Amino acid sequence: MAMSLMEKQTRYLKTMFLIGGMALLTSLLLAADIVVPENAGWSRDLIYLVRLILTFGASWVIVSRVVAVLFRHTTLRLELTEWMIVVIPLLYLMLALVTAILGLFGLLFANIILVVCVLLAMGVAWVVPHNRIVIVAKCFGGIEKVIITMWLMIIVLGAAIYLPFTPGRWDTMAYHLYIPVRWLQENCIFHVPTVFGDLTPAFSPANAWAFNAAVMDLLNSDFLLNCVNLIFLGLLAAAIYRIMLHFVNNRLSAIAPASFIMLGPLFVQHYDVNAFSAYSDLPAQAMLFVALLFLLEYLRRPLGVYALLGALSCGICVGIKTGMIPYVLPVTLLLFGVVIVKRHWIAAFAAIPTLILGGGWWYFRNLKLYGNPLFPADITVFGHRLFAGPYALDCAHPYGYTMNTLNEFPGMVVDYFGLPLLVLTGSGLIGWGVGLFYQRQQISRLVFLPLIFVIWILAFVFINPYNAVCRFLFLPVIIGIAGNAFLIDRLKNDLLKALVILPILAGFSLINLVLLLNDIPFPWYIPGILWLLLMAFALFFIMQIQRSRWQFMCGALLCLMVVLFAGKRLSVAYRDATLALGDIGDYEPALRLVNKNSYPNPPLTIAYAGANIPYALVGPQMRNRVIYCSVSGPQNSNSYDYWLRYGKKTYSYAVPLYREVLNREIWFSNLNLVGANLLVLTALEPNERARFEQTAQHFTIEKTWAESNPEIFIPIVTSKSCAIFQINREALKLLLDIPDSDEHVKPF
Repeated sequence: MAMSLMEKQTRYLKTMFLIGGMALLTSLLLAADIVVPENAGWSRDLIYLVRLILTFGASWVIVSRVVAVLFRHTTLRLELTEWMIVVIPLLYLMLALVTAILGLFGLLFANIILVVCVLLAMGVAWVVPHNRIVIVAKCFGGIEKVIITMWLMIIVLGAAIYLPFTPGRWDTMAYHLYIPVRWLQENCIFHVPTVFGDLTPAFSPANAWAFNAAVMDLLNSDFLLNCVNLIFLGLLAAAIYRIMLHFVNNRLSAIAPASFIMLGPLFVQHYDVNAFSAYSDLPAQAMLFVALLFLLEYLRRPLGVYALLGALSCGICVGIKTGMIPYVLPVTLLLFGVVIVKRHWIAAFAAIPTLILGGGWWYFRNLKLYGNPLFPADITVFGHRLFAGPYALDCAHPYGYTMNTLNEFPGMVVDYFGLPLLVLTGSGLIGWGVGLFYQRQQISRLVFLPLIFVIWILAFVFINPYNAVCRFLFLPVIIGIAGNAFLIDRLKNDLLKALVILPILAGFSLINLVLLLNDIPFPWYIPGILWLLLMAFALFFIMQIQRSRWQFMCGALLCLMVVLFAGKRLSVAYRDATLALGDIGDYEPALRLVNKNSYPNPPLTIAYAGANIPYALVGPQMRNRVIYCSVSGPQNSNSYDYWLRYGKKTYSYAVPLYREVLNREIWFSNLNLVGANLLVLTALEPNERARFEQTAQHFTIEKTWAESNPEIFIPIVTSKSCAIFQINREALKLLLDIPDSDEHVKPF
């Protein structure tokens, strides 16, 4: 519908006001960042919060107008779930792309991220002044409101408990946050080795790490990353809901499986994939189901924009996690196949660069740097080597990541998922059969989901090298659970449906409640709960008195800022609790000492070796530089360089390429090169001890070298699992016969 001249003028004036407001706010924020001292406490925290919100606001301006243009609408009206599905992946990608590009050019600074996003937003608003997205309110029935209340209760409680805490899971400390924080400290993207563990993560696509880096850089803190995955949990539930609306007419029937998923397998803390960690599994899975939804949308209405958004979502998914390739590939092939069958050639050709833009470009970067897009994997097909690398595909077998026989599969699945989820999955598979029988007129679209389920199971068993790691089975399990919508839809009225749905959700909610309260000991979670209850009452009051959408949005934004401000202030005080509750076991008492270092004390440069948890040492403001100092060669060498040096061999076990040759003089030289003033050594984990040289107490050789040079390495802490030494820099330089200097080089 065409706009009148007055409407165009009004929107133009609003756009000019938006551009001027963003420019003014950004200028004031940059000035405050310069003027306010670093140790100003709450005022600095306020600056960081405004910077984060302004950056996301600018990104929203860009995405909303671009999406409206893609759909050829001046005002694109979307329900909340539609808005989430269209906007969240693009916001995620935009922030990840901006961060990645700046990092590759050595410009990874928080204020530059802000300025780039604001300038892009101003440019898009100027070019596209009239287009926008409007969220349309949807009236829910009584049962639907009860279900949504259950969602919000658990989400609010979980956010209250986890918001102030630093992510403390093992993989988070090994690479999910450690690699991004090293990028931020050096203001560029470079290869960060994962020495004492699998070498693969250091070469992985980095959409998730770029996004994490942006959030940490803008906030100057990591506290929010424990709860960011809540957004992707909601995105996954929204995608399931919209997918099932393609096949059932009753909204309650479609909400049911989305609720089972939101409050079930991906939410409780017991599972590897959950909403309260900085793991990348949940964002990747959500993006893949968004891609499936766009495939179904294209089958219903063959618009090119659906093909592009589907390809983009597939690209984002593989740009988050390499392990998703076997699952993304069939969806991508189906999408391209359908587009080609419908002879939509422009969409087919445009989808290729869109797929690359979403995340495929990380693999091209690996191909350029290492000659192998999947390095360090050695890729062989039918006996023909396509790409050389040090890791054969059976490399995961010695560590229990691969099934010995297919007979292990049933027991492994039952032990991991438990009977309640498997019963829901089984009933859902029956539901898919019911749907195929009763909705034969939709079989051309309906058959895609069961087909994908079968393909994903086969991919897990026969292609995925980690087929004893059940978290890769969540994807087919989610499809199975979604099929319950067909069974619920066969019930005659909403009351019968409620009698089936609500007891299941109540049971899941109770389990979640118990696990959440048990995971964080009393009284650590009380302040967070009180703050969120206060803000809930404030938001309810705003809803009662608000007279316009803008008033409500401003009130909600103010409440959000207060909650985030409280979380950030608590996060520093809770650092010790985070270490005590994290996956660092016996190392925790010794590592507390390192985490006491905060402003105005100068940051530490810490050399580490042993257990692969370097992020536990970065400190409350992420100021400590935690670096592995090579014992085998130049400090800037990575495993690709060592692989070339050792003759490009392929191994059937996770070979420690960084430590094939041990040289004390090289290590001393690298300690001096990076300017290390503290040495932290931890005992190796049991699953790593077979691969590394070690002392009788399971420390690496660096502990022997340190103890044999007491004039350089002064013991601070010594325990059975951790040793901390202060490094006498002058004595080290004297040993190396180097003139006294405080300069050090970047370790890459």
